[in-house]
Amino acid sequence: MTEIASQLSTALKTQTRQGLELTHEQRLGLEVLQKNAMELQNEISTRLQTNPMLVEVQSPCVVYENELPVPAGDGAQAREEREMDGDGGEFRDRLIQNSVEGAPDPAEAVKSEGADGLQDDRYAWEMTSAPWDADADERRQHFFDSYSRDPGFLALLLQECVGTIQGDEKFRELCRKLCLAVDEAGYLQGTDEELCEQTGATPEELHRGIRAIQSLEPPGIGARSLKECLLLQLARENQEDSIDWQIVSNHLDDLSKNRLPAIARELGCSLEDVQDAARRIRLLNPSPGSELHCETVPTILPDVYVERDKLGQWSIRMNRDAFSILALDEGYLKMLAQEDLDRQTRDYLKKNLGEATTFIHAIDERQRTIERIAVVLLALQGKFFETGCPEDLRPLNLDRVADRLGLAGSTISRAIAGKFMWTPWGIRSFKSFFSSGYRSQSGEEVSSLKVRMRIKEIIGGEDSKHPVSDQEISDRLKKEGFTVKRRTVAKYRELDGIPTSSQRRVHG
Repeated sequence: MTEIASQLSTALKTQTRQGLELTHEQRLGLEVLQKNAMELQNEISTRLQTNPMLVEVQSPCVVYENELPVPAGDGAQAREEREMDGDGGEFRDRLIQNSVEGAPDPAEAVKSEGADGLQDDRYAWEMTSAPWDADADERRQHFFDSYSRDPGFLALLLQECVGTIQGDEKFRELCRKLCLAVDEAGYLQGTDEELCEQTGATPEELHRGIRAIQSLEPPGIGARSLKECLLLQLARENQEDSIDWQIVSNHLDDLSKNRLPAIARELGCSLEDVQDAARRIRLLNPSPGSELHCETVPTILPDVYVERDKLGQWSIRMNRDAFSILALDEGYLKMLAQEDLDRQTRDYLKKNLGEATTFIHAIDERQRTIERIAVVLLALQGKFFETGCPEDLRPLNLDRVADRLGLAGSTISRAIAGKFMWTPWGIRSFKSFFSSGYRSQSGEEVSSLKVRMRIKEIIGGEDSKHPVSDQEISDRLKKEGFTVKRRTVAKYRELDGIPTSSQRRVHG
């Protein structure tokens, strides 16, 4: 009996594993769906060169007339809207039914500091409050976030190293290895022990190499800490005997918390001298590596045009000029139909025909999916399209759109990643239409953007000698009908680059 149960369990596991495996067609569909217009064009160019069955053709623009009113709810009307774009075909059904739901779910790394609870949050997505679940919504939003290192950063640093640092080849090689340990902010990562192990250098050789790296441009590069970074910059200006040097060396924590009177008392100087020094210190670059990044202006190609005619009717037009339109080569199709074609050539053409057909189908499904999402966004965010005011955006999450279209949330995530929409109010990313929100005590739904703007208004009207704390802002918002936690206020303030109340306080 135990043996039978074991065999059954093994069989079930095998079936489950097979059910989760995606076919080549499905994987390609998901890959194409996630590509932006420029990435897709690069992929098309590659396939045109490698697949003889593909040719580039001209295709007229397709306009989708939106005749749907702005939906009022997510019930029966939503189910009706799922059919707004007709049958998506068997490929879409397979793609959706077998899509992987396991989107990346990075752990939240938030730490609080000081009276106002400064938050170190690398993911700049807004926190959700009622009526949506904050944690779940934010995890879904994290799916979009990605981090890519500037390829020009290391090249410029190595170029500076090779052209500046003198010494024998062993020492120059050590310095090149140390450059690899410098992060994009310009800081040298790793302990002495770790760096010695990585480079094969002795402690004495390592310290000599670090000093050489720190002599490079820009000033502050290769520092091990913020204090060292600022001191290196002051040293380049021969400021070792200045008040600035003393403050950075011994009172950096007080400076970060704007405790200028305390610094003045400790140094035995006037408050005005400390204020002048503080202004100079704040002109130093805490991230010297930023000066080594290549300045490039990204090219944005909208996938969709949302336009309004003279009669006030909205229409959605897919941008058919964003990438090449593909078709099957008729000459090779006729060759494949010849009865006397040799087997090797036939197999070669059939293989490329399958790849070409799958690729074209994947592009068609990408366009269909993006178009359907655009239709829903136009319907749900109708007020914004009328006014162009960001504060008129309604709270909207991925699941709400996914439910209306009968698609998986991960599919929506892939579909809007890196996609842009042309509107009468400028080009906007698809992601910008998604926002967390709040429901007031009166039942009014307000987007997080509007709450953030209200926080900025409160801070803008404060007494500079007695600035409002995050808790006071939270209490004021509560009186206005919105329950916003102090830590959420702190997060919004940080996202907008606003210092804490202690840092904003003006002394004297």
